[in-house]
Amino acid sequence: MERSERIRFNLVVIWVIVGVLASALYATPPSDRCILIKAQVTNKDDAEALVNMGLDIWEFQQDGVIVRVTDNEREQIQESGFIIEIITEDVYEYLETISKEQNSLFAEPTPAKYHSHDEVIAGLIALEDSGVAQTYIIGNTHEGRDIWAVKISDNPSDAEDEPGALFMGCQHAREWIAIEVPLYIAQFLADNYETDAEVKHLVDNSEIWIVPVVNPDGYEYSRTVDRMWRKNRRDNGDGTFGVDLNRNYGYMWGGADAARNTSAENYRGPSAFSEPEIQAVRDLVSAYDFRVLMTYHSFGQTVGYPWAYTLEPSLDEPMFSDMTYSMIELIYHTSGTTYVNWKDWSETYLLSGETADWSYGEFGIYSFGIELRPMTFGQGGFVLPESQITPTCMENLPAALYLISFAAADYGIKNLTTGKTYSNIQFAINDANDGDEIVVNPGVYHENISFVDKNLTLRSTDPNDPAVVASTVIDIEGPYQGSVITLSGIRDGGCVLAGLTITGGQVSISCCNVSATIRNCTVGSNGPNAIEFWQDYEPPTIIDCAVLGHVVEVDDPTLVAHWALDETEGSIAKDSIGDNDGVLFGEPLWQPDGGMVAGALQFDGIDDHVSTELVLNPADGPFSVLTWITSDAPGQAVLSQSDGASWLCTDSVEGCLMTELTNPGRSSVGPMLSQANITDGEWHRIGLAWDGSYRHLYVDGTEVAKDATPLSGLKGALGGLYFGAGSTLAHSTLWAGLIDDIRIYNRAVSP
Repeated sequence: MERSERIRFNLVVIWVIVGVLASALYATPPSDRCILIKAQVTNKDDAEALVNMGLDIWEFQQDGVIVRVTDNEREQIQESGFIIEIITEDVYEYLETISKEQNSLFAEPTPAKYHSHDEVIAGLIALEDSGVAQTYIIGNTHEGRDIWAVKISDNPSDAEDEPGALFMGCQHAREWIAIEVPLYIAQFLADNYETDAEVKHLVDNSEIWIVPVVNPDGYEYSRTVDRMWRKNRRDNGDGTFGVDLNRNYGYMWGGADAARNTSAENYRGPSAFSEPEIQAVRDLVSAYDFRVLMTYHSFGQTVGYPWAYTLEPSLDEPMFSDMTYSMIELIYHTSGTTYVNWKDWSETYLLSGETADWSYGEFGIYSFGIELRPMTFGQGGFVLPESQITPTCMENLPAALYLISFAAADYGIKNLTTGKTYSNIQFAINDANDGDEIVVNPGVYHENISFVDKNLTLRSTDPNDPAVVASTVIDIEGPYQGSVITLSGIRDGGCVLAGLTITGGQVSISCCNVSATIRNCTVGSNGPNAIEFWQDYEPPTIIDCAVLGHVVEVDDPTLVAHWALDETEGSIAKDSIGDNDGVLFGEPLWQPDGGMVAGALQFDGIDDHVSTELVLNPADGPFSVLTWITSDAPGQAVLSQSDGASWLCTDSVEGCLMTELTNPGRSSVGPMLSQANITDGEWHRIGLAWDGSYRHLYVDGTEVAKDATPLSGLKGALGGLYFGAGSTLAHSTLWAGLIDDIRIYNRAVSP
């Protein structure tokens, strides 16, 4: 990055500059995309079809979508079966009329003005006089313009170890108000540092970066040539120009909503991060410890957050929702203006390769996008009247200060083993290794957490200090009915929770197949049970805890069959969960003291096997099977289905774990073979999990094979199961060794 040359430029706090624009505000466009229509839609599929056409969509309404089109695009929409209503055939004249009407309704004595790119640069440089601002050039554009940023902090020229907040504007060229809001925030912080104690605290304890114009080429083009220009100014080499910068980020780049067509308004670019503007953002975010990120857009008055590419909630959905509604409330109490949660209508408009998904998905940054005023195209749309600039800036300031205060607060989570810091507990766990120790600073964390089969210690800064324990809170609010913390599949010393207050959820802590120690914690829940442990393993060790509820042993509701194989005699292998008792054939031997979990059943590899009735059809959905085995002979089957395939078996050469369950039809990918030898005479816990898209094989708690691409399903079968034999009972498939503790679940689990 380059430090800018210092230039004096006088500004007032609300960035009121009465200047002369370089050209007419509503410049004549070089294309014929001048028609504004309403296309009637009756369902989500209709809306998605319009999005996937790469059209310039302006607004989703209850019964239609507002779209700016050319004559050809209008014909294409009608030929696709949509009924349309023409709003205007000259959108530029239409918006100019609306803007004049809105200005007359909300007249100001000295209205603010939209700034040119040169004025923006001069204004940023002038902020350096405050002593808490430093400008930087973070990149360059296709047309050679610099991308400017300002850092506001108590030592802005130094790289301090402080959490960061990033505010960006104008990724889409025509969204001029998205420049003015971050400018206003920067000016407010610089002007009020010496006189406002809250501002001083925020500036002293964080690094606040502001990039008002991410897309300077497109912005200047929208000012001088085409007011409705959206993209950057990449020459696509085919007579078209521009990439939609908010489809060019590398996380989930290239979805159906991001067009391949270079002329489309949502053209994603030739590759992820192909655009220099987005490369500049990527490099900035990668270089600093940003806790929060906000990108401004227009229009619609919404606040959005990840995920945008899917309807599935993120790991931090409770926290994102809480923060979003906090900002919406702050905006409303400032001006009485209603903003809404983007999730309320995002089902019709998914986005891939966009800013917030990338910064959250790659870095765990709490990332948001605000669509600023107005609410509708009928109030000006992208051409927000100048009389609305200052009110829009003022109402969004408290929300920005809220985000900065979140970043500046001591919400840090640190992995003491690696030294890495995080703003999210689950991200810290996901990034950790077995044996790591994660320390959580005091604060309230609205997260539901899973230890994802890792032996970890998660603790407060001082588990022995009651005040620290009381102020380090992991809490799930609202309708969430699961467990706050889930511990599963952890052995060999287990995991430790220490010095935390864990509340909310239907259950605070759920333990499944885990060895856990819970120490010096306060544990409560919204239900009668504070801690539940499933029957798979021993109960957790609870030391010096205040448990506000019951500690109970519960059945795993997804366990559909369990053969412990602990019998001492007889010809029946009892299923303790259902009615799937197995019948012994040949002369398998009960070994009451010879199993990995109590007793086991020994097979001779000659004619021994066990047969059950139907347990489940692999085609019906996700399921898993887990068992302990020992053998020294390759090429045999552990468990199979009588009219289907071997679920768990070994290859005939190396004795490696494999499954013959595969997808149906001519596109079958065939068996899946691991490289894990399980016929070495040692005990191994092996497993198969089908999650509805991928097959997974596990050995001793480690995934040893997984499909490279998703499958459409598994081939169905309605026969019973065989233990110790293949599906045809062929002699070569008969198991020679011990089998112990077979469990089948109707969900995908790992051992």
